[in-house]
Amino acid sequence: MRTLFATGATPKQIEVALRCRPKKLSGRLLGAVNIGERPAEVALREVPGHWQVDLVLGADNRTPILVITERVSRYVIIVPLGSAKDAESVTRTLTRAFKSLPAHLRKTLT
Repeated sequence: MRTLFATGATPKQIEVALRCRPKKLSGRLLGAVNIGERPAEVALREVPGHWQVDLVLGADNRTPILVITERVSRYVIIVPLGSAKDAESVTRTLTRAFKSLPAHLRKTLT
């Protein structure tokens, strides 16, 4: 949002920019479970192994990185994506990052 402030955007323009949402995906991921159907241990954050992933883009939507956070310990893995931020590249990179973790720490991914 720093860019909007630097350009002198009005509060209304900032509000509109924050409401922007990506297009709704038409497909579903294989093996995906609706967030309302997840086990209670995930929501309660009692057991390690449940992860959250965010795609973060730098200035001008460049330099994409994945920020992978374990929800109990808050352990963070930051993985650069290079110049590719398409679904296949993200999936490949995320899979490689997760394979480096012990199996007992790979329970769910949000």
